[in-house]
Amino acid sequence: MRNSASFILLLSKNIYKNAGFLFLLSFMILSGCSDDDPSTDDNKPNPALGGLSMLSRHPIEGVLITDVWGYQNGVREYAIIGDFSSLIDNNLIGSVTIVDVTDPGNPETVSVIQDVLGFDVKVWNNYLYIPNGGHGFPGSSLIYDISNPEIPVQVGTFPRAHNVFIDEKGFMYLQDKADGEGLYIYDLNQSPGDPVFVWKDSESKEGHDATVIGDRLYDYHTDLGTIIYDVSNPASPIELGRISETNIFHHCGWATEDNNILVISDETKLPNVDGFDLSFWNVSDPANPTLLSTISDNLTVAHNVYIRNGLLYAAHYDAGLRVYNIEDPSNPVLLDQFDTNAIGGTGIDFAFQGAFGVYVNERTGNIYVSDIDNGLYVFSFERQN
Repeated sequence: MRNSASFILLLSKNIYKNAGFLFLLSFMILSGCSDDDPSTDDNKPNPALGGLSMLSRHPIEGVLITDVWGYQNGVREYAIIGDFSSLIDNNLIGSVTIVDVTDPGNPETVSVIQDVLGFDVKVWNNYLYIPNGGHGFPGSSLIYDISNPEIPVQVGTFPRAHNVFIDEKGFMYLQDKADGEGLYIYDLNQSPGDPVFVWKDSESKEGHDATVIGDRLYDYHTDLGTIIYDVSNPASPIELGRISETNIFHHCGWATEDNNILVISDETKLPNVDGFDLSFWNVSDPANPTLLSTISDNLTVAHNVYIRNGLLYAAHYDAGLRVYNIEDPSNPVLLDQFDTNAIGGTGIDFAFQGAFGVYVNERTGNIYVSDIDNGLYVFSFERQN
């Protein structure tokens, strides 16, 4: 149930804190995924740039399509995508859909987990972790065994959360259990269905998201800044430095494989509002981060990002998917873009429609993008000469 009037509040950064707060301000109008043909001329990659190829679009059941992640099971490749619809009479209305994308030109839904608030989705080994959205929403976050993706089996729960990240060592970084709470770390190794708490930060307010690259943790802690930790021992993180830039809301981000460059996305930088959609930082010395460059767009809002092999993939809401060359992070270059919302979709507000999440399959290079109204897109990208 979308109520656009309530989103007038978003025009002030002092009122609007993060994407999760949107769902507390309004209900969303029920609408299905479009079945329009995505191959129209208006919905092709930018011909003036080049590199992206749209392989398919796959409608997803739901009202508010949210984040997307990947899962590999043998030779089979899957995209997992959430739906965070609403609360009606305190009943959960939402879902998580598992899509077989082994043939990226012909995705196939293999299962749908019903009646869950699928705000975020993450995978570790054969387990799917579904945060319930945090911010006081009822119920726990859920854990499913997806070793058979056609028959997901719930095997446990974990505390409510807005976002989670799971590193390669099997530690889960949980943000925003409730307003005023910060970053929690859980060990999944001994009991993936019953995560073991190992650490909590001492910050004065909630964080929003986190990423871990190698042994480096980036804690995007809203208006407190981005906190950088060494998590060689996740049970005892060591703070290495902070990015305390006050002109951005530290919403989410990603770092290069060598942990030299960090990109931070500010979802509260609304159209025609001062600030930076994306900021690029030299964090090779995390005690002394240096701002290298920024990108600001007065027409659209940046959301989630992913970095792989010198390329930044950005889910940029109404602009869709954007791919940047960041090999020179002081001068990021837009290589191609694709408007996933060109076939129609109203999102939850004029600024919050289109591409929500992006994930790159490290093995195949396939790119998954979740669009709030239009479901799952699958792309490939080839650098142009």
